[in-house]
Amino acid sequence: MDLEKIEQQIEQERRILNQMAAEHGIRDHRVIDQSEQLDRILDSYLQYKHRKRREPAHKWNENC
Repeated sequence: MDLEKIEQQIEQERRILNQMAAEHGIRDHRVIDQSEQLDRILDSYLQYKHRKRREPAHKWNENC
């Protein structure tokens, strides 16, 4: 999964979380579950970014 898709998923889950919190309150178990889901996605996003940052930006061609 690329960063753009993960970012889109984060925004979608965040909108859902905000809507649920407005409807049910922040202490509702469904809101807490949604918040945990968003946390898992954010963790994946940060791990993916960290791995990408550690990879070389490009590999040089031996003929250069």
